[in-house]
Amino acid sequence: MPARSRPTTVYPIAIREVEVARTVDLTPGLRRITLTGTQLQSFTDAQQRTWPAFTSTGFDDDIRLIFPYPGEQEPVMPILHDGGIKLPEGRRPIWRVYTVRRYDPVSGELDVEFVKHGVGIATTWAYRAKQGDRVHIAGPSVSRGLPTDMDQLLLVGDETALPAIARLLEEAPEGLRADVLIEIARSEHRLELKEHPGVRTTWLVRDADAESCSLIDAVRQATEAPGWRGETTTAWLAGEQSVVRELRRLLLAAGVDKRQIDFTGYWKRGEVATLETDPEVTDEARNEDAFATFHDQAEILPSLAIRVAATIGLGELIAEGIDDPDRLARRTATDARALGKLLRYLAAIGLLEGRRDNGGTPHYSLTHTGHYLTEELALEVLHRDGVYARQALALFGLEHSVRTGQAAYATVTGREYADLRADPDYASRLLEQTAQYADYVVAPLIEASALHDIRHLVIHADAAVPAAAAIIDRHPDTSVTIITPPSDAAWTGAEMSRRIPDPRLRQRVEILVQTIAEPVPAADAILFGTVLAAFHDPEAVHILRRSAQYLSDDGRILLLEDTIHDTELDEHHAEADLLDLTLHGTGRRTDAELEAIIVAAGLRTATTETIGWGHTLRTLAPA
Repeated sequence: MPARSRPTTVYPIAIREVEVARTVDLTPGLRRITLTGTQLQSFTDAQQRTWPAFTSTGFDDDIRLIFPYPGEQEPVMPILHDGGIKLPEGRRPIWRVYTVRRYDPVSGELDVEFVKHGVGIATTWAYRAKQGDRVHIAGPSVSRGLPTDMDQLLLVGDETALPAIARLLEEAPEGLRADVLIEIARSEHRLELKEHPGVRTTWLVRDADAESCSLIDAVRQATEAPGWRGETTTAWLAGEQSVVRELRRLLLAAGVDKRQIDFTGYWKRGEVATLETDPEVTDEARNEDAFATFHDQAEILPSLAIRVAATIGLGELIAEGIDDPDRLARRTATDARALGKLLRYLAAIGLLEGRRDNGGTPHYSLTHTGHYLTEELALEVLHRDGVYARQALALFGLEHSVRTGQAAYATVTGREYADLRADPDYASRLLEQTAQYADYVVAPLIEASALHDIRHLVIHADAAVPAAAAIIDRHPDTSVTIITPPSDAAWTGAEMSRRIPDPRLRQRVEILVQTIAEPVPAADAILFGTVLAAFHDPEAVHILRRSAQYLSDDGRILLLEDTIHDTELDEHHAEADLLDLTLHGTGRRTDAELEAIIVAAGLRTATTETIGWGHTLRTLAPA
């Protein structure tokens, strides 16, 4: 059940203070804590912001529980901004993510369940919690439903996945067909789960001395059994990170479409540093977050070494057990001596862990940080041919852009980025990545008041099909025209057939293959989705002014464009600003700069709405 195939609702993220109402041990290894508090209802915070009541409709919704540093009474809090969260300067908040097991809006009770395994700041808190203890929560930020076109569902997880699986089975519609595989440490950790005629549940008791994981063995056996149909299987996987990665690899090899696999690493196996004064409390100063480490290491030589490792496929090979320099060199077509030096360096910076056998041959395994070398999105950023890696080449020309104010891509690669973007193969890969995350913007967008009462909508946006599909579903009287350049036409047509399988509904969506500057059919509204950043100011003014000519008398332009805030700088927004500078010679505009373009086009901003996590939708009308 990947995000893009599941009905999605996005919520503004509120921080709420709640307290422990009661605790109950469901099994020797699973504790349920019931939380209550007035802030689970609609409330107004100290900054006079009004927040809606807590809502959770998805079986795997999650919240962040925010904890104080050991020895302190109050937590370091994240900053709420435009419906999303920003991290403060200095010390970061300590939070852990947990599934919403149950929320009853009538009683105002929220259940969260904690697995007792190892030492962790949340686990220790849960097993020491008593009635009246306070804690802050944030979220859920999103709820996702079950796919409506699901054939056979495969649910696989360990104890940490039990809350989500149990909730799914309780709330699932009649007629659900699923195979459920659950791994537990001991037989007495079984729970009573709601039964369905079409659901088969298998409990697997973990053998602590076994070399292999029973979940992996069970999935492997299932995919090798007669009658396995990978092409019609939808999978949901959750549990220990390395196990989940292996499960996903098995399913992909067994014919399951990657878009039909929803996978989440709920926890990672490894040593945890604890306080000398309390061995059940983690020492947060000594426990580094793997992704933060990975991000910080992507500098100069670490960055180059990581990208070489991604390009030659070291992560996947080592994960498969090919772990010595000679075998790795043969599989990657590299020089064994030189590869040995790279492996040694990757071990020195913490991506690999090395050991020597009795004969002195080095062998390597992936650390928790190194496992990101197997992640699809990371590879698109790091692999030489990845869609985002090819964009990032422009940054090597940053000095040229800073000196001239012009795009730098051609000075690095010998061709303009526009030429690469016009390549249908590259365009399809880029659009596929964009579409994976489109639902998180589309879901709140279709609820915007600016989209009400529109008979005909024209969309200019990369990967516009998810938006078109959601709009015609939410607004049955609206028809949509997607404007797509020639490079995007094949992907757009194929994606529309997948997203809108009903040919009667597809009749309400038209695809026009043309540039953004060409005439469009008369429309009640024209939506621009984060496309103007690629155009210089005079071009952007021309596009907006020309588009206004094709509006009906009471028509409007809808502008969903990311801006940059000088007074509230965000590292990732500033990075995107520089990337746009080196790719296009433009950059992210400030609110004032975008407003100047709107005015120059003979338009005015009539209304604004916050969409999702910090996006602003502007409704433009004639000045």
